[in-house]
Amino acid sequence: MPEPAAGPAAALAAALDGVGPFETAPHLAVAVSGGADSLALVLLADAWARRRGGRVTALTVDHGLRAGAADEARAVGRRLAARGIDHHVLVWAGPRPRSGVQARARAARYRLLEGWCEAQGVLHLLTGHTAEDQAETLLLRLRRDSTLHGLAGIGAVMERPWGRVLRPLLGCRHAALCAWLAAQGLGWIEDPSNHDARFERSRLRAEIAARPGAAAALHRLATRLGRLRAADERLLNRLLARHVRLQAGRALIAAGAAALPGPFAVALLARACQAVGGAERPPPAAALRQALDRLAQGTATTLGGCRLGPGPKGLVIRPEGVRRHGVSRRPQGPPAALGPAPFRLVSPAAGPTYALSHSDSDPGACMLSAPLPAGPAGRRGTQWKGAGS
Repeated sequence: MPEPAAGPAAALAAALDGVGPFETAPHLAVAVSGGADSLALVLLADAWARRRGGRVTALTVDHGLRAGAADEARAVGRRLAARGIDHHVLVWAGPRPRSGVQARARAARYRLLEGWCEAQGVLHLLTGHTAEDQAETLLLRLRRDSTLHGLAGIGAVMERPWGRVLRPLLGCRHAALCAWLAAQGLGWIEDPSNHDARFERSRLRAEIAARPGAAAALHRLATRLGRLRAADERLLNRLLARHVRLQAGRALIAAGAAALPGPFAVALLARACQAVGGAERPPPAAALRQALDRLAQGTATTLGGCRLGPGPKGLVIRPEGVRRHGVSRRPQGPPAALGPAPFRLVSPAAGPTYALSHSDSDPGACMLSAPLPAGPAGRRGTQWKGAGS
C-alpha cells in the first residue's frame, strides 16, 4: 500500500498499475455516493480508463435512510452524464434495521454493488476509501482487540468470486481530494451521517481530525502492519499447503499439524473453519484454543458453524448440521457453491475444490488444492495449494 500522496491522479495511477495487468479496454465499476472522495475517484478512474481505451460505470446505492437521498442520487447521475459517464442507481429494498444501521447498510451496499458487477461481467469494483478511512479502521480494530490481520486495516485489493474490489485512493488524504475537485470547479455532497456522533466511526473521525498528523501516522502504522500480515500470510499459506486439504465442502487437517506450535495450530484451525463455515470473521482465539484442547482429548466439538472431529488421518471439519455422507460425495454437473460468504467453496465435477475469500480481514485469498482454476478470480490472489493434490 502506498504512503499518502499529494497528487490524487498520480496516486490512483500508481495504485491501479500496481495491481495490473488489466484486460484490454478495461471496464471499471466505481461506487459513487456523491461525496468528495467517491466523486474524485470516478473522475480520476474515468480518465485512467479512457487512456487505455476503456470506460467506467458509476454505481450509486440509495439506502433509503435519508430524506432526499433519491434526489441526490439522480443529481449525481446528471453530473456524471455531463461528462459522458454511465450511471446506475441501485436501491436497497426491504425493511430497515433498528440497530447496527451503518454495518447493515454497508453489507447491503456491497451486495448490491457486487451483484451488479457479477450480472454485468465487470471484473473490477473501485471504492473511494482514503487514508483517513484507513486510520479510522485501525483505531476501531485496536479498540476491539483485533489480531494482526485486523490491525493491518483495509485491504487495497479484495478478491471476490466474480472479480475484485480495488481501493486505489488509500494513499490519498481527503483534503487533497477536496482540493483537486475544487481546482476542477466541482462541488460535492456532504452526508450528514459522516458527522453524526451517534455512530462510533463518526466520533473517531472527529478525534482524528482534532489531532494534526494523526491520520498520516495511523496510515503509516497500518501500512507497516500490512507488511507484517503479508509475511504472516506467506508462512501460513505454506503451512496450509502442507497440512490442510479442501475436499467437497469439508477440510481435512493432517495429524502432523498437531505438532505445530500453538499459534500456528490455532491459525490453521481458524482458516479452515472460515472456509467451511463461511463466518465473516474467524472464531475467537479463546474458542479456538478450547476446541483444540477438546480435540486433543478425542472429543468432537462445534466451532464457527462447523463440526470438528477426529478422522482416520487427522481432523475433519464439516459444515454444522450437514450429515456426514452429505458432504463426502463430489457433486456431478456444473460447479456448485458449497459455503456462504465470506468464502465460497466451489467443487466442480472434474477438478479440485477451491475457495475464494470475501473478507476484509483476509483480503485477496484464493485457496486452491491445484491446479489454478480458469477465470479472472482464479488468476489472482494468494494460493493455498498442494495438499492432497
